[in-house]
Amino acid sequence: MTACPSCGRENREDALYCVFCGMRLGNEEKEVGLPSPPSTDLVSPPLSKGAPGKGKVRVLLWIIPAFLLLAVVVVALLLLRGGGGMTVAEYKEAVGKIQSRSGEGFEVLGAELEEISTGMVEPDDPEELRQFIVGLETAEAKVEEFHHLLEESYEELQGLKPPRGVETFHRELLDFYERCRRESEDLLS
Repeated sequence: MTACPSCGRENREDALYCVFCGMRLGNEEKEVGLPSPPSTDLVSPPLSKGAPGKGKVRVLLWIIPAFLLLAVVVVALLLLRGGGGMTVAEYKEAVGKIQSRSGEGFEVLGAELEEISTGMVEPDDPEELRQFIVGLETAEAKVEEFHHLLEESYEELQGLKPPRGVETFHRELLDFYERCRRESEDLLS
């Protein structure tokens, strides 16, 4: 009996391969009349752990999930920031500037209209009437300036991309400026 060099089990004396594990045994008695086996130089050896083809697959198995994870992180950051829009602080600052300009324009217009309304008694003197008419023309010019200021403010507000959670406020603010624009147009006509 011959012991297998791989598994150590006993095999028959004339066996070429181990019955248990399939390992080639050291009994290489050639049978007479049979041709020798062909050279194995023409056949490529089986791939081992360090074979070039297998390493590429392993690298791809790491690169693809890493790339997908990076893409998910980038998309998540963009969504958390508001899809590339403004931050809340940037939005507040921009809206504050627009409202400040509009408020100043409204104060100037209000002062002009108040001055005219105090002189709305029927003037008996032609000079008082002339001053009243000049005051009305000045007020009309102020209304026109204010109307242009409202139009500019409305366009600026439309150009802003509000951050998440502020969209409703932004729409309401746009609606308010639109109503003010229409009312100032009515005053001009």
